[in-house]
Amino acid sequence: MKNIKKKMLKYRTPILFVLPAVIFFTVFKIFPILNLFWLSVHQVGRDVGEFVGMQNYIRLFSDEVFWLALKNTTIIVILVVIFGTVFGYFAALLLTEDFKGQKLFRTLFFIPVVTTVSIIAVVWKMMYYPGESGMLNSLLSYLNIPAQQWLADPDIALYALIVPLIWRIIGYNMMIFIAALKGLDQNQLEAARVEGANWWQKLIYIIIPSTKYAINMVLILAVLRTYKVFVPAYVMTSGDPQHRTETIATWIYKQSFRYWDMSYGAALAVVLFLIIMFITVMQKKFQSQ
Repeated sequence: MKNIKKKMLKYRTPILFVLPAVIFFTVFKIFPILNLFWLSVHQVGRDVGEFVGMQNYIRLFSDEVFWLALKNTTIIVILVVIFGTVFGYFAALLLTEDFKGQKLFRTLFFIPVVTTVSIIAVVWKMMYYPGESGMLNSLLSYLNIPAQQWLADPDIALYALIVPLIWRIIGYNMMIFIAALKGLDQNQLEAARVEGANWWQKLIYIIIPSTKYAINMVLILAVLRTYKVFVPAYVMTSGDPQHRTETIATWIYKQSFRYWDMSYGAALAVVLFLIIMFITVMQKKFQSQ
């Protein structure tokens, strides 16, 4: 006990500096997570706090909307991660070259990242206006293509939702890749050029392997951010039509605050938390091999 007191006195200054962050993290991160697990096994309603065990989790298996939302979210994650990473990487490759207007193009690519998500969702919803006066439908009319019901057609609504998500994440990924590309060994690239390697050979055998750590980081961040997608889906479609754009996050919100079933909403949130944890662990395990 004396040793502990001595150590606390010795490190009292660092402890005092760290303490506010620890308190904040505990109150606003740890406690809500623990409370979430508590809510998922108790019934919050007429009888507040009634223990129901795994009843809310068992209910998941018969919830068709949940499984559809899981499918939709997984499709969103796969497409956003693939296209966002590929387009972001090639944008970084182009914008690391010195040319007139380079900074302007970097800014244009990065503007969606610093723009509020709700504003982006509203703007794209206006662009997807189903009438012939809608921006995208006006462009299609020049190609003699009939107007599309972008967010009202169950067959294309999900993909229409995915496009702005990819558009927004490209700039974020681009900046990470630019930072990685700036650290490339120029002597190695010059040696490859002298040996007669073309651009694609340098890309495949030198550039991509040298920026593998940045690619891994982008993949992890993209999966974590996209699995929690809520604002674009809720603002643009609210999960409609026919739940074809429903995500796990929007279904959690609806259960908790539209149908006032907090317990089931908490169980859904726990499942989402476990899915993200599992994917993160698997990604780290795959990277360590």
